Amino acid sequence: MSSYILELNQVKQGPEESARELGNRIKRLTALAFRGKDEGTKATREEMALNSFTLALRRKDVRDTVFGAEYSSLKQAIDKAEYLESYHKRDEERSRESDRKRDKHVSFSRKVSEDRGTRQVSESESEMEERLYERLVQKLGMSAVDKESELEVSVRTLVNTTRDLRDTIANAQKAPTSPARPCSSTPSRPVGVRSATTVGRVDDQAAS
Repeated sequence: MSSYILELNQVKQGPEESARELGNRIKRLTALAFRGKDEGTKATREEMALNSFTLALRRKDVRDTVFGAEYSSLKQAIDKAEYLESYHKRDEERSRESDRKRDKHVSFSRKVSEDRGTRQVSESESEMEERLYERLVQKLGMSAVDKESELEVSVRTLVNTTRDLRDTIANAQKAPTSPARPCSSTPSRPVGVRSATTVGRVDDQAAS
């Protein structure tokens, strides 16, 4: 038995090789294996080429379809296998495109949900600050419509300072811990918070 016939029995379709390319490779091997043989071997040569091609097909579904059709020539088997490969390739591309669209939709929906949650948190913080402001106004006996008074400016400053302090604490909790620094013996007053003397003067002015 020639080496070409052994190769025909062992040939397999390559990962990137099409059914048409595989069929042409088997044709060349068959011609070399039966070179110099008489015409009486033509049917045997065709049958061997057809069997080798069918068994060499990479996809099981294509291989089973070609085998079940019982074609009488290699050309018929190549044409059918090429059609099936093209069909499956289009189907896989449609499936991949559908997966890409689904992933894009899921990503967009997740982003919208995250943005909505961030917006709700921001609105909740604004509402809380506004309630704090109104509560301070009521306790200090200040009219809410007095937009130019110094007392309202003090109240707004206190609200902003409280918010900044809350953000600073939140950021400190998120940041990695570091060795504590020695604190000064003299406490510092937060920026924007007036001293008791200044607040007293403001109260006197509001009472007058």
